[in-house]
Amino acid sequence: MDDKNYPVSQEMDTSGGAPEGDRATRENSDLGLIQDHLQHLNNELKQPTWNVPFAPLQKVIEHGTRTSTFYYPVLDSIQKLTQSNAVSEWKQNVQDMIMENLQRAVVMSVKILQSNVPEQQHTWNLQLLSHVFDSKNRFYMFNVAQPCADGDFARSISDAKPNGWFVALINTFGQQKGFVALKERLRIVQETRQPVSVTMTYALLYKNCIPFLRDGVVSNFAAEAVLIAFDQLNTLSGDDLKLAATFFVQNESSLRELMSAVNDVHVRNPNLFDPIEFSRDMVLNVVLKLLKGDSFNGVMFALNEIRRIIAIINKHDRRTEDDAKLSTRHEDVSEEEIKLVSWLQKNNVLSLVFRDNLHKVQYVDKLEPFLKFYIQKRILTLEHLSLIWNAQDGKHEAIVSNIHDLLTRLAYLFDVEQLDHLLTRFKATWGGTYQNMEKLLELMGRLAQDSEVTVANKVLNLLWDLSQARGTPEKLAEAALHSHINILDNGCNFNSKDRQCLAYIQKCVDNIKNNIFEVRSIRHMLKLIRIGDRIEQSTGHSDPHSYVHKIVNKYDLTNLIINNMAAYIQHAKKAFKTLGKDTEFEKICVKDSVSHGDSVKERLDCLKQILKSANVFLEGNCAVRIWKILLDDSSCPWDKETCYSHFYDMSRGGDLSAPDKRLVFKNKVLSIDPATCSANAFQCFQHYFESIKDKDAQEMPQNEPNGIGLDFLWRCALDCEDTNIASQAIKLLRRVYMKNEYENVEKIRQLFVDKCLVRLTTARSELETTNNSTIAKYNCRKVERILILLNAAVNECRNSFRNQLSNLLMEARFVDLIYVSKLVPGSVVLIV
Repeated sequence: MDDKNYPVSQEMDTSGGAPEGDRATRENSDLGLIQDHLQHLNNELKQPTWNVPFAPLQKVIEHGTRTSTFYYPVLDSIQKLTQSNAVSEWKQNVQDMIMENLQRAVVMSVKILQSNVPEQQHTWNLQLLSHVFDSKNRFYMFNVAQPCADGDFARSISDAKPNGWFVALINTFGQQKGFVALKERLRIVQETRQPVSVTMTYALLYKNCIPFLRDGVVSNFAAEAVLIAFDQLNTLSGDDLKLAATFFVQNESSLRELMSAVNDVHVRNPNLFDPIEFSRDMVLNVVLKLLKGDSFNGVMFALNEIRRIIAIINKHDRRTEDDAKLSTRHEDVSEEEIKLVSWLQKNNVLSLVFRDNLHKVQYVDKLEPFLKFYIQKRILTLEHLSLIWNAQDGKHEAIVSNIHDLLTRLAYLFDVEQLDHLLTRFKATWGGTYQNMEKLLELMGRLAQDSEVTVANKVLNLLWDLSQARGTPEKLAEAALHSHINILDNGCNFNSKDRQCLAYIQKCVDNIKNNIFEVRSIRHMLKLIRIGDRIEQSTGHSDPHSYVHKIVNKYDLTNLIINNMAAYIQHAKKAFKTLGKDTEFEKICVKDSVSHGDSVKERLDCLKQILKSANVFLEGNCAVRIWKILLDDSSCPWDKETCYSHFYDMSRGGDLSAPDKRLVFKNKVLSIDPATCSANAFQCFQHYFESIKDKDAQEMPQNEPNGIGLDFLWRCALDCEDTNIASQAIKLLRRVYMKNEYENVEKIRQLFVDKCLVRLTTARSELETTNNSTIAKYNCRKVERILILLNAAVNECRNSFRNQLSNLLMEARFVDLIYVSKLVPGSVVLIV
């Protein structure tokens, strides 16, 4: 046993009128002997295996009324003797000696009760008596067959189990006037207004011995002790209530044990009081006081008591008629339910439990069975739901999280009206801070995922409505739609999830048609299509692209998105009308708090995704319409650049069929102005040019490498204002004309030089005749680029035909070339 710090000796006045000197001499002579026995007893108690130290225990008990030093060692010893698992292994002589020491302990205890000692020593004495009066301890249970000699204070209640030693100890206690001493001590406690814990301890001494007591003892002593405790419990307030709360927490079963004592008293004397009504009112009265108090431990104890009563009621509800043994007990429990419901409603208990401590998880967890009872007994009103919701509205994150967790666990119990009211409260709260709304969305998601299909459907509808509410920030609306998708994709096991997806796809289509929240609707529609496609693929009864193809055709999504984009661009054009060219148009929010760049890109990306998922090409007329919307009817320069990039991506991604690609190239790409061609525009041109020229080579003239786009390429190389783009065009021209793979390579290169010389001659003429500095500057730049091309041609010819250099540059025209090069200062000089 663990070592204990035993209290310093306190003297007890048992000498009557003896002179002070004689009493001191007697105590001093005994003290040494007692200390020796006490040391022996303490040493034995500290050992892991304990031999019963009867001799020192007996001596300490016999002399113990003169000093309090022995109290705790004796208490430990008595407790171990009566509760040890080894009781059944001890021989009969050991059992007899234990009984003898218990007899001595009872006599000693009565002397202490009759003495004027500090209350601390009386508290210890009550602990000792609680072991002696416990008819259910192991020592009494093992010796239950000991014969019984009925006395004036107690008698056996069973011939089969007379429990004679226990009855004998009670009679010894009574014969020593112990019951009278207890009653007197309780009167003193009552007069001195000591805490209820003391009163309860006196009353609970009787809890396990009332059935053995004579009727007179029950009526005159046990009943009075119980009633005094009840009276004090009913008048608790202030500091007394706090002390009581501490006692109840440390002795959780104390109220139940007191109720059990009440029932036992009633069995012995039915005329005293109605035990059920009496104990029920007392418990509920104490619970109400604790709930109204400011002691957290007291509130937790009160909730435990309510939960215990609810557990009894629920057990009765689950019990069938075949299981029931006593009909009166059924009636009693039913009355318990009626009484509890009435008490909850009358005292508005729900408002008390949601008043404070909601930031503590362990507290809120205690409320779950409490609220389940409210719901199951149909006493949870809509006002109650509002009260619960308001308890977390705008509060600390911990409170919000705890209340949300609680509502999630209870959601499956709500009826339609309650659920609708709760969802209405959600909707009324919508629009707060993003952090709080995230918590709300998380709650709705959990409600839908952990509840039945009906709840999930209602949550889905609410989430959609919230995402469509005017004034909802785009980020918050997207978060609501994200939760919407999560529920559909991962939530409740809908029997018709595909129909749910189609229903919300229809809502998205309607929004796009009516130009309402188009961007978020487009994003959501794509996610819904993916879910629907995955559901259909899981059945194994459809082709990989059939679902998306069906959706695209059903709603004509391609034209839907293009029409919506046309309407948006017109709207943006009006918004940008007064803005300068240097404006960052793509960052401006034209509609629904979405930037112009995102608005256009989301529509274009949607087209690409649905076409790819459906495994179809974008029709040529649709591609031409997109070009017209973004380029011909553009709202800003950014639209044009986006158009070039998009058509470049479509060419690379194979979104256009070969005929439609040629159509776009001839009718739209080649309509770009080469002089103002941008990097994105040239990139677009180059990819179309290179991807279709090989296929059209057979249609070209014999001496031309490729006719489609060559004129644009020449103009871009010579006329483009951007030097970098012109350089790219020059490089592309060189690759086209200088390939060695051509069968008529010499003729093609001759043609290339001829084209250069013709353009060079034209530029020379214009230089000689113009007085306009701008035109002169333009022609000088043109001549310089032609000379670059010719220089490349000469070098290529020299490298390829070193021994058979053509005479193409030795003709009279070469004189013109040298002449022009002298007219242009800083121009390239050909090295022949």
